[in-house]
Amino acid sequence: MSGTSGTSGTSGIDASHALILYGGTPMARQDEARALAAGALCLRGEGSPCLACPPCRKVLEGGHPDVYWLRPEADRVWIGVDQTRKLRVALLRAPHEGRCKIAMIEADALNANAQSALLSVLEEPPGDTRFILLSENPLMLLPTIRSRCVARRLRNAPEEAKPGKEAHALMNALLSGDEWMWAAACFSMEKKGRDDLPLVLDELAALLAGGLSGRDVLTARRFGGIIDRVRTLQDMLAANAGVKHVCGALAVCGFAEIS
Repeated sequence: MSGTSGTSGTSGIDASHALILYGGTPMARQDEARALAAGALCLRGEGSPCLACPPCRKVLEGGHPDVYWLRPEADRVWIGVDQTRKLRVALLRAPHEGRCKIAMIEADALNANAQSALLSVLEEPPGDTRFILLSENPLMLLPTIRSRCVARRLRNAPEEAKPGKEAHALMNALLSGDEWMWAAACFSMEKKGRDDLPLVLDELAALLAGGLSGRDVLTARRFGGIIDRVRTLQDMLAANAGVKHVCGALAVCGFAEIS
């Protein structure tokens, strides 16, 4: 399957006009898609979201006019071909506010005809359009769809999984403003195995993203910076960095660099 050996972690989508996010939970895929869309439209223009500027906030709150969600209509299981054609027409328009348009597509709900309708716009997309397809398993998509996308796998987690005590301890330490409490929470994770620590980091990122609503600008920027660092640390783990080294780097980033 073309491109499906991608790595997890948040990075920009400008390298490819079409990306498949697959694996993990539906919520994790949606959160990652929003982060990528925010990064593409962020006023900072660096590919990663600041999570505080108006475009970032609009994306996270579901109100950006240049972000289009393609989902099944109410009381339906599948996305029909008519919905896909309407999306194609909408994407031909110029962006309303941002430098590009982003189509977020629940790809597993596309029936065969809808996939065929999507294929034509994937083959010849408007130059200012990016696609993010969300899928549990891209092998369920047409090979012609997959061949036109770069795929990135999210770390899998049980559907019913909820943030554990370690992630909550880290979040509570951040909210308390106690640097020593944060450091203790970070170093307490040194006992976690290499397979377990990425999940804790995923849970922390989810708590941070969920805690953005109602925060002041400085706090939102700080949370966004920690989310970026968490994704970098996950990539370091995947590249065989030591657990102790990663925990130490996380302890530093909470206050010294981003506060």
